[in-house]
Amino acid sequence: MNHFKLIVFSVFALALSAGLVAGKLDWGSGRSKAGSDASPLATELGLNNQQCQQIRGIWEPVRQSAKDSYDDARRLERQRDDSVKALLTKEQQEQYNRIHQDYNAGVLSLQAKRNAQFREAIERTKQLLTEPQRQKYEQLIKDRLNARENPERPGAGVATAAYSTPVP
Repeated sequence: MNHFKLIVFSVFALALSAGLVAGKLDWGSGRSKAGSDASPLATELGLNNQQCQQIRGIWEPVRQSAKDSYDDARRLERQRDDSVKALLTKEQQEQYNRIHQDYNAGVLSLQAKRNAQFREAIERTKQLLTEPQRQKYEQLIKDRLNARENPERPGAGVATAAYSTPVP
């Protein structure tokens, strides 16, 4: 079981990394490097439209493959859980459900702690910035948080959605 968790974690990390790279390297979406909408990295590297498109062509399949691998790992995990649940008596299933509820509560607690630290770090960072820098930073944070809310993103809602289904 620990081996499977390592595989799921590795696939999740790969999916997250590919998503971060694809998002961070938003290679300009065909925009000109002179345009104000060009990604910071494309601008910094001085990429032209053709290079942006070619690099996007490299990274998009990696992102999709990572997402597919994550989805496959989730499917395997559900199959394993269903097989284990089928072996349990009614009393064991109730105990299993309590264990999952405790686990979910722990995960939610960890998420809340991480989110609080994240919000605090944002506020502390804002205090160090000039007004124009702060405005740009706030827009970057807003854009990043909107991207995190995207349900197509691998790993979105994993802890709450994946483990919330009790044993029938």
